[in-house]
Amino acid sequence: MLKKVPQPGRHRQVNKYTHLGVYGLAVWEQSYLLIQKARGPYVGKWDLPG
Repeated sequence: MLKKVPQPGRHRQVNKYTHLGVYGLAVWEQSYLLIQKARGPYVGKWDLPG
């Protein structure tokens, strides 16, 4: 989602991005499904799928 936000005292607008996400927790026989991040600032960290 992209929203144009006016800057006070300026004649131009700055584009701001909003990111929406959904997470899911999968449990099977007392085990949890996790993913390991491969990109971005959290490379190698574990997270919920989504």
